[in-house]
Amino acid sequence: MIITKIGISLCALALPLFAAAQGRQYVVEGKIGKLNPPAKAYLFLAHGIDSTVITKGSFRFTGNVDGAMPAHIIINKKGTGLQSNQIGGSPFTFNFYIEPGKISITSPDSLPNAKLTGGPLNMDYVRLKAQLRPTDKALGDLVDKLLNATPETRNSKAFNDNFQQESSAIGLRQKKIWLDFIKNNPNSLMSLMVLKSYSGVGSRLLYNSIPGSPALEEVDSLYHTLGEHVRLNPLGKDFGDVLARQKYMKIGAIAPDFSQTDANGKLVSLKDFKGKYLLIDFWASWCGPCRAENPTVVKAYHKYKAKGFDVLGVSLDFANGREAWLKAIKDDQLTWTQVTDLKGWQNKVADLYMVRAVPQNYLLDPDGRIIGINLRGEALENKLQEVLGAVSSVDLDADTFEYVVKGKLPKSSIPKRAFYVYTHVDGTIATDSTDVKDGVFSFKASTNKKESLGFVRVSDLVKGKSSTSGKFIQFYTDSTTITLTSASTIDQAKIAGGELNRDEQALVELVKKEPEAGYLKFLQSHPNSLIIINALQKLRESSPDIDVESHFNSLSVRVRASEKGKAYAAKISEWKKVMIGAYAPQFTAADTAGKPVSLKEFKGKYVLLDFWASWCPPCREESPFLRAALNKYGKDNFIILGISLDNPRTGKEGWIKAIKDDKLTWPQVSDLKYENEVAKLYSVTSIPQNFLLDPDGRIIATNLRGEGVDRKLGELLKPL
Repeated sequence: MIITKIGISLCALALPLFAAAQGRQYVVEGKIGKLNPPAKAYLFLAHGIDSTVITKGSFRFTGNVDGAMPAHIIINKKGTGLQSNQIGGSPFTFNFYIEPGKISITSPDSLPNAKLTGGPLNMDYVRLKAQLRPTDKALGDLVDKLLNATPETRNSKAFNDNFQQESSAIGLRQKKIWLDFIKNNPNSLMSLMVLKSYSGVGSRLLYNSIPGSPALEEVDSLYHTLGEHVRLNPLGKDFGDVLARQKYMKIGAIAPDFSQTDANGKLVSLKDFKGKYLLIDFWASWCGPCRAENPTVVKAYHKYKAKGFDVLGVSLDFANGREAWLKAIKDDQLTWTQVTDLKGWQNKVADLYMVRAVPQNYLLDPDGRIIGINLRGEALENKLQEVLGAVSSVDLDADTFEYVVKGKLPKSSIPKRAFYVYTHVDGTIATDSTDVKDGVFSFKASTNKKESLGFVRVSDLVKGKSSTSGKFIQFYTDSTTITLTSASTIDQAKIAGGELNRDEQALVELVKKEPEAGYLKFLQSHPNSLIIINALQKLRESSPDIDVESHFNSLSVRVRASEKGKAYAAKISEWKKVMIGAYAPQFTAADTAGKPVSLKEFKGKYVLLDFWASWCPPCREESPFLRAALNKYGKDNFIILGISLDNPRTGKEGWIKAIKDDKLTWPQVSDLKYENEVAKLYSVTSIPQNFLLDPDGRIIATNLRGEGVDRKLGELLKPL
């Protein structure tokens, strides 16, 4: 993903540029609105953090420095720590440079609107930032577009191609501004700061969105255009030393050997990989741009490993981050060798390879010679194709097969485009698109998961762009040719090709005639069909108290031994724990104020455990029925406990807003994780879902919808 083009600056190491000795004094004076205690300001420097109370909007920091260094200020209105006023969901940081003399930061209201004055470096920084304002805004808008896109859109080739084009265009505009500044201001220390960020070792004060990494020769040449007093400055001398050391890490050089331990304590050496094309990938679990780049590396690894390509991950995680490192390896499906000494930025391999920022990588040939540096996104695959050749179906894993999806729709005067979402050979979700010509379209794809689902969406083209809506159809990719034919829209298409598609259509027809009985009839008539697991799953969702174990045991050996069958069998023991008649599993979770709430607190009452989320419209539609039931039967005998499946995407704010908007007056808890722990405990795989418990904590009803809660309570309680 092209977000990695700005990754160098986003995860760059804030290096101590030189020690803060007894040098010349600096004074930072701030005036932000009319803030008063307990509000505090926090000053971040390379060698530590300082803080002070704000009174009548004013704060002041003093100290001694030998020269300039990057600095950041955060304000916390409550004075409770390093959490600031939040902009876009993350702390807003005001960036500037500490340098000898007086520096002023003033704003009539808030830190984001503050103005900076004082010091020649800061004044050049303000001047440069004014020139960069259009590109900074364009880059921010582009990243927002990425973060707000749906997973389907974010994984689509069209979206990523467009993102790369826009990102590259912004980067090239920024590059011109930076290089013009260096050329026109050779005696400004700010030109050195620009050059450091351009080369990839700068601080976060200048975000680098420039595509590609400049050659060492170009950086060295630009460095020698700077004025002598800039190069002799401690910052300039430090950067000159970095350039000198980097000369042995250039394209064509033999990569230095090293050894480091993997997760099991086994010593791994670079020489172990001799004879292969090897990507040494420097990353960390805490680095967002690294994690965003991982799918690219995963895809390249699976595509080219049969041709002699391998990856060696070197993590810059810290001593307290071992579990996070291992979890990231598992979550991101990094199946290659991983090593670390858990020393963060002091990682010995990172120091040897001059790594000042992550993500960063080096591609080596079979002799250990460096043939690529910082290959991101498509650049990595392009380089691998250059040295290893194109990948054919023969090179793919043995269980990988290629297939074609073809479609035939009525001709239309309105131009249309078809989008295909499927499981790629590396196990990730991929998206392809093509124009519909005379009602015909075709996709060629490959996968190694024959039981996976794909779907095609067809949208109208409006002014050359696809509409965000459009009909779609879902099907299984278990045949070499799948044909979708419709006399109207794509969602009405007949599906030809594949055993799974044939049986799925038979199931759909049965359920149309008899919604619940249809599932049972399919179980009886198709005991050897792999689709039967889907039927069981849907039957359990509509009737959670059915005897899933006996139904499963009646299936054929083929079905029970399939991948889906094994997964279903593993779930049965969990489902039995939350069937009608079982005692509800105990749990404790935090409410909106962070206070722990335990299920045992409600013993002695009828309790409805309501699983929902602010982003779930069907859940929100249930709210009036739940309010009515609570008002009718009262909190003395009956209570509702809401368990929200809100997550980091919707956040605590979205959860609390939905509680307020829907007038949910009963207790609410959530861990705001993508995989809610209470939902896992109760085997909740879809919402809305609920469990009614009796005063002893036994489950007596499940999945009550609409007036179903009122009817069930009417059997048990008298209205107020």
